[in-house]
Amino acid sequence: EEASAACKRIIAKYPNTNESHEALMQLKNISVAQHKVDDYLAFVKQVPDAEVSVAGQDSMTYEAAEVFYTQGNCDAAMKDFDKYLKKFSNAIFAVNANYYRSDCLRRSGKYEDALPGYEFVLARPKNLFSENALLNAASIQLRLKRYQEAAARFVELERIAEVKENISAARVGQLRCYGKLDDCTKTVSISEKILAESGIDKELQGEAQLLAARCYLGSGELQKAKTSFAALSKRASSELTAESKYSLALIEYMQNNF
Repeated sequence: EEASAACKRIIAKYPNTNESHEALMQLKNISVAQHKVDDYLAFVKQVPDAEVSVAGQDSMTYEAAEVFYTQGNCDAAMKDFDKYLKKFSNAIFAVNANYYRSDCLRRSGKYEDALPGYEFVLARPKNLFSENALLNAASIQLRLKRYQEAAARFVELERIAEVKENISAARVGQLRCYGKLDDCTKTVSISEKILAESGIDKELQGEAQLLAARCYLGSGELQKAKTSFAALSKRASSELTAESKYSLALIEYMQNNF
């Protein structure tokens, strides 16, 4: 408060000087940091030749909301992002605001409410948030058991992703969606991609092998199924081991090896 008052005294005492302009800039920065943008804009109206453009008001309002987000105060950030997007119909930072708002909603477990913001980001040309927006939107659709929608988003993520971890996540997401959709052609195809990755996590390796093995068994490709289940039967997981041994016994029966 003391800093703001000092700036205002300089602005009033030395109008249209370098000192006044510097004080006005300092007051602007203080107002953004303290989330008092409306107070600043009201004050500026009383200062000669200091009108703030619509673009300037847009930037200040967004920056104040972003401060809350970077501080981890999602409740306040969401409130201010809502205010910002309603106030400026053609908001300069609409993509940023929608992404950050949705990120806060997702973190708080409001998955359905988070989707529109991510979709807004994805409807724009590829941008800084595209990869994570795709990953989060796809993951939410998967969580909500909308497997077709999720799979489509994961496919798009694999296509555009530049971050290695996102490419892997896109493939894993596809694997789980196609498994739920009983789409064996795509399940086997994506499992082969996953299993070809270097340094693959053991649990993920087992998941990919299991889903592919089930498909091989269901389509009558018994030798491929046998190979996959044999590998799985040697793993530590009792659940995987039990299913694998049962399936191996079933394959032996189907091949008349009894």
